[in-house]
Amino acid sequence: PEECRSEFRRIFFQSVRDRLDSRTPVLAHLSGGLDSSAIVCVADRIYREEPAGRPPLHVVSARYPGLACDEGRFIDAVVKAIALPCEEWDGTRPHLLDFTAPSLAGPGMRSATTGGTDGDREIARRLGARVILDGAGGELGIFPGTVRDSVGRREYGTLLRTLLLDPTVTWRARRAAFRTVAAAGAPGWLRRLYHE
Repeated sequence: PEECRSEFRRIFFQSVRDRLDSRTPVLAHLSGGLDSSAIVCVADRIYREEPAGRPPLHVVSARYPGLACDEGRFIDAVVKAIALPCEEWDGTRPHLLDFTAPSLAGPGMRSATTGGTDGDREIARRLGARVILDGAGGELGIFPGTVRDSVGRREYGTLLRTLLLDPTVTWRARRAAFRTVAAAGAPGWLRRLYHE
């Protein structure tokens, strides 16, 4: 077990380090969840221990004041523990992106897949950032192998059984996995199933 923990830590740190290799500023999305919090904390540690030659890194968060989904207290706990500059935006702010720049993933999906707003992309444009780190898809780690590996091996039956029958898989993870499968060129019947 100790070797597994040590190797996971090494690979996780290296994965974050690799994504910080940029000539332009980098944003790290912090939602308050475990995935994005872990990424932000590791990035902060890398910047403290290996600061030379790194691009500016900014932590960005959507806030949902007054709503039950607001993870502000978790975001605040992470922000207190790090030394990186942080910026936030109001996630309840309405916008018309679904009408002016609709998602190719499906009608009405642009807002839903960006947490209700595009605040991080607006900040990225302003700062000239071309990389946004986030924890999207982190829940997919609970599957045996990864969704992309299963798609690559065309193991749709195994993947479908896991997604539909495993009681530990959340609906959020199922939705993200189906999106990944559809984007990877799954058979037409599977793409239709996802969009229904």
